[in-house]
Amino acid sequence: MSGSTENDPERMAAIMIGHPDAHVLSVVEDEAGLWVEVETRDDVARCSACGTESMANTTRRVEREGLPVFGRALHLSWKVRGWRCVNDACPTDLWFEEVPE
Repeated sequence: MSGSTENDPERMAAIMIGHPDAHVLSVVEDEAGLWVEVETRDDVARCSACGTESMANTTRRVEREGLPVFGRALHLSWKVRGWRCVNDACPTDLWFEEVPE
């Protein structure tokens, strides 16, 4: 076996579902499979238009249903942050994080 060893349970869960940079918020197991809620680890975002540090403003969910993981269906709920540029002179108002496929 090669590669790095991970001992943090949250990081292990994120790696196992294929999103090592995700913050795992919850995991529920039932007869339909695994239900995993995640979000990005980003606490800071910069506006792509003006470079100003922006603030998290809202969230929405992106759902991925029935992905196969360990022989079971994985139902992934990604909590996507919406960011607001705080620079009043900037034409960019609100944008959402990109969700990895």
